[in-house]
Order: sequence, then C-alpha cells, then structure tokens
Amino acid sequence: ATQNNAELMHKVLQALQELGLTPSQITTSGYSINSYMDTFNRINDEQAFINYQVQNQITITTTDLDQVGKIVDAAVQAGANQVHEVSFDLASKEDLQLQALKGAIKQAQEKAAVMAASADVDLGGIISVKEEYGSYVPYTESTFLKADTSIIPRDVEVNAQVTMVYWF
Repeated sequence: ATQNNAELMHKVLQALQELGLTPSQITTSGYSINSYMDTFNRINDEQAFINYQVQNQITITTTDLDQVGKIVDAAVQAGANQVHEVSFDLASKEDLQLQALKGAIKQAQEKAAVMAASADVDLGGIISVKEEYGSYVPYTESTFLKADTSIIPRDVEVNAQVTMVYWF
C-alpha cells in the first residue's frame, strides 16, 4: 500500500511541477497508514485479510488564481482521488485587519456621540477600549472530481469589532 501510494504521489507531484509549481508551493499536510480486517465469510471468519489504506495529503499554495482549476485537474488526472477544498486567503492581511480596526473604532465613536446627543448628555472621555475579535474569513470552496474544473474566487472578508466605554 505504501509503495502504491508513493508511486501515485510521485505522478501527482510530477504533474504539478509540469504546470510550473515549485517544491516550495507544495507541502505535505497529512500522511496516515490505517489497517482493517476484511473477510470473505463473516459468519465463520474464513479467509481473513488485513488491508492497509495509505493517505498522503498535500497543500498547494499559488498566487496565480487563473491556474487553480488546472492544478486540480492535473492532480486528479495524475491519480489524486480526493480533493478536500480550495481556499482563498490574503497574502498580507495584517494591514487590512488594522484598517478594519480603525474603522470599527471610528464607527464606535460616532455611535457613542449620537447616543449621547439623543440622551441629551455630554459625552465624556473614554474609560476603556477593547478589541472583541478581529478576524478575516478566507473563502473556501468544496470541489468535485470533474474535468475542466472552474474555480472562481470571491472576496475575502476582513472584520473588526471593538467595545468602547465612555463616561458621561
């Protein structure tokens, strides 16, 4: 089982490299060997066999979004029998997270001013500022084994939430 898996993985890696992917863009993300018992006659347990299943999972990173479908097709045609997901993420998300945080603080200040004015009180200073949760949401698409796979990315969301406490 391990030899068969190694041969299939070699074919998959070769096909991916022929597309122009470099070894640094392809990493092993999982490898497992499992055994299970298989019998011809489960009533009297005749002819018991131990079978092995080998899984070798790789993660591919590319910035060429037009090539994603071709990468999936090449891997499947070379022998890959599972494609778990295609994810789109940001290469540099820190700046966008900081921009989202600045926007959340500005929005909190504006809302506090409106609430204070509506309550006919003067808004005092800030007692505390707390980032509740700053995140981004990568887009994930499940894929199916089909020819000429079309993968169309959508926007990645960047979010920030703050809690600001003022005194009046």
